[in-house]
Amino acid sequence: MTPLCRCCRTPTLTHREFLRACADSGLVLINGQLFGSLTDATTAPKLREIEAKLRFKCEFCQLTYCLSCLKKFAPTHTGGGSACPACGKQFNPIQ
Repeated sequence: MTPLCRCCRTPTLTHREFLRACADSGLVLINGQLFGSLTDATTAPKLREIEAKLRFKCEFCQLTYCLSCLKKFAPTHTGGGSACPACGKQFNPIQ
């Protein structure tokens, strides 16, 4: 079962699932560069839509968040990056 975001309760994506979703949408990322069969006007919004579902998990309390909610609700961690809205510990992307 795909973990849901603690805030918005939507399914989240691992990095591998993110790449698959991009490919299924006609988008290909090579060395951080976006290539696709979609026009430039539709490529960026589609990529942002998929990227917003990327999964992040707190190392300490094990709660899962999507990138969209992490950007909205997570405070800055003293070590850099985002902190867990629930416990304040640092996040790692789920590969």
